[in-house]
Amino acid sequence: MEKYKQVRAIKRGLDVLVALNQERSANVATLSKHTGLHRTTVYRALETLEGLGFVRRGLVKDSYRVTSLVRTLSEGFDDSERVVHAASLQLTELLKEVVWPSSVATPGQDAMVIRETTHGRSELFVHDVTVGTRSPIVRTAMGRAYLAYCDERERREILTHLARTDSADGALARDTRYVNRIIETTRRNGYGLSFGEADSRLGSVALPIQFKERVMGCINVVFFTSAIPQQTAVRKFVPALTRAVAAIERNVVQH
Repeated sequence: MEKYKQVRAIKRGLDVLVALNQERSANVATLSKHTGLHRTTVYRALETLEGLGFVRRGLVKDSYRVTSLVRTLSEGFDDSERVVHAASLQLTELLKEVVWPSSVATPGQDAMVIRETTHGRSELFVHDVTVGTRSPIVRTAMGRAYLAYCDERERREILTHLARTDSADGALARDTRYVNRIIETTRRNGYGLSFGEADSRLGSVALPIQFKERVMGCINVVFFTSAIPQQTAVRKFVPALTRAVAAIERNVVQH
């Protein structure tokens, strides 16, 4: 009987781990719903998995994430997740340095998907952003940085998909001259910049995060256009982002 209970506990723990790996980031309530397990059972499983190093707490309150250790169990932990994991600590350090909120995002077909963020932790509330929030590609700094530095085939696929959509980004994606100008400007500057284009109140600066000669995601700083002029933002945030990216890329290589 005791052995059966132990095996059942392992199964429940694996059920929680699989659900969390699929969700990327989730809280106890979400995992309870997905696994059909009682919240108390889910919480105990998460505590155990966290103690073993397979799970960590996310920056968003009450959220959990898998760690790179799950790569020893399966191939479910991809390189982009390694980058997000490596970026978590640097987001905290970046927040201390610049005060304004930052996020790390990876592409998700027709949008950049927020994977980790310090929105909600910054003293300067900008707007509601949580893990899973989808941001425009063509009109945001992160989207522009990604488009400019990803390989040509991927960029063509993203723009082709966007061009078929009935959205503001879709209309811009169909404007070849506009897109080429953005890509050329971003490459020349070395960073993505958006100033009141996705949201008239907001500006953002972003850099790509690269691993194995691929762009795995982007990191940004978001600010109010009324508070910081464009050139001041570039002068202040680009060096801080550059240091953060260098640290993230080192961390990924080391692990």
